[in-house]
Amino acid sequence: MKVYTIVFLVFFASCKVENDIELNLFKIEQGVLTVDDLKNQGFVKSEVDAIMFEKSINDTIITYEFTEDLSKLYSKSWSFIIPNQTIEVLEKGFEKYDVYLMVPESFENLSLRKTFCLKQHTSNLVYFSTIDSLENRRIVDIVYYFPL
Repeated sequence: MKVYTIVFLVFFASCKVENDIELNLFKIEQGVLTVDDLKNQGFVKSEVDAIMFEKSINDTIITYEFTEDLSKLYSKSWSFIIPNQTIEVLEKGFEKYDVYLMVPESFENLSLRKTFCLKQHTSNLVYFSTIDSLENRRIVDIVYYFPL
């Protein structure tokens, strides 16, 4: 149990402690956010797509995607790596944000690359997510799609 506590603290240090305001895990902007706003905050155009802007904070990549005409936000996502043995710790960490799986399973039972939904109970926001594997490490991708 002590190992899980240590891993939890290491994983969520980048998401919670000093960078919580900057990282904004599970926080969705209510007002209008422009490309210039993102550039002023250090976001750069993604090499994958010109309508995506990303920024790396510690081990987390935050990405904003705009509609083709750059008039509205399309999605916001967070991607981060977790050690393979910490899936149950991930579930407990999400609970601190009042975020839960929308299916009657646990993270332990989710297969890799299967899309699942997370729901933030205080705001009723739904996030689409996947857990993938790369070089024996698990990557969690969390995406929120803005209403168009």
